[in-house]
Amino acid sequence: MTNTSERVLTCARWFLDRKRITNGVADPVSIEEVSATHVVPFRFFDQEGLTTRTLIGDNDLVDEDFIVRVEDLTPEGYELFRTGYQKWLSAYARRTPEKRKQWLAENDVSILSKYLEIIRNRENQ
Repeated sequence: MTNTSERVLTCARWFLDRKRITNGVADPVSIEEVSATHVVPFRFFDQEGLTTRTLIGDNDLVDEDFIVRVEDLTPEGYELFRTGYQKWLSAYARRTPEKRKQWLAENDVSILSKYLEIIRNRENQ
């Protein structure tokens, strides 16, 4: 049985191993696309003190070895990953490619902020 602290929550390679189907054609996912879904949210995690190590820092790209484990997040960070990050990914996936680029360029973390506020309010009750 895997120790909880060794569990991988997300990993760039998982996304790079996928194929995107467009008009019946399978295309590989690029590291730039993977970075897009990791840099914005995990920079927020870093800035809000939700990590036990720096995940993104000043980087604008992640490499293929980028990985986030349970132990890399504080308890509050893990809760946000389970709730807010999943909602953030769903919101990203629902957008058209053009709107995705715009949303990422704006560094929109409003969903993450909302869920973090809920978590912190619950902790303070």
